[in-house]
Amino acid sequence: MNLDVVKSCPSRLFRPFFWLFGTKTRGFLRILSALVLVALLHPRVQAVEVLDSAVKGQVKRAGELLISDPAQAEIRSLAKESKVPVLEWRTSPEEFRRVTDEILARRPRVLHVLAHGAPGRVVLGGQLIDSAFLISQADTFRSWGVEEIVLWSCQVGRDREFIKTLEEVTGARIASSTGLIGHETLGGSWDMVSSSGVVAPPFPSDVLSAWRHVLVTAYCHGVYQTTASGDPDTFYDE
Repeated sequence: MNLDVVKSCPSRLFRPFFWLFGTKTRGFLRILSALVLVALLHPRVQAVEVLDSAVKGQVKRAGELLISDPAQAEIRSLAKESKVPVLEWRTSPEEFRRVTDEILARRPRVLHVLAHGAPGRVVLGGQLIDSAFLISQADTFRSWGVEEIVLWSCQVGRDREFIKTLEEVTGARIASSTGLIGHETLGGSWDMVSSSGVVAPPFPSDVLSAWRHVLVTAYCHGVYQTTASGDPDTFYDE
């Protein structure tokens, strides 16, 4: 290539090429420098893209999984806004086995449970999970291998025997509440503390502010019922 022609060319189109190939040695070094610069900047560009996605709420929290009850419309509406992957516990005789298979495949570190509850019991897909169920399925629960289980269910923590049994059969730390979980105008709260510290809800704060329900289950005349507000103690008939 006639470099004098390139130098004299008024067009800016050829200037980058002249900078790269001005001389054989200098041109090679500049190409090498440009490649090194791109390699150094590449992970930073990726980090910026990930940070931008996280700000937009597009990145799921790693190592966490949410089990929810799709039978309840208000729970479905909240679960779809989850920051972590969601596993639905549907109404089926074989559902416990299917949920277990999913947990074993995904291997979450933290398992969130979003369901209506009461002291010593959680209801998922019509399945009552109490101490008797935990003991009967102890081997299966133990196989889950999670480090922590967070029960976003009203008043479950009031029954310390249930919490102790859940800890024993799963080998996990258990975070639970003795009060109502849900909107503050209904007497609820999303504050949760475990032995590992404060546990953040797996939902955006603006979504929780707009979700005007509590996750309470009432037991009345032998039937478990879900309710949007109020203290279930007035319903107990055991």
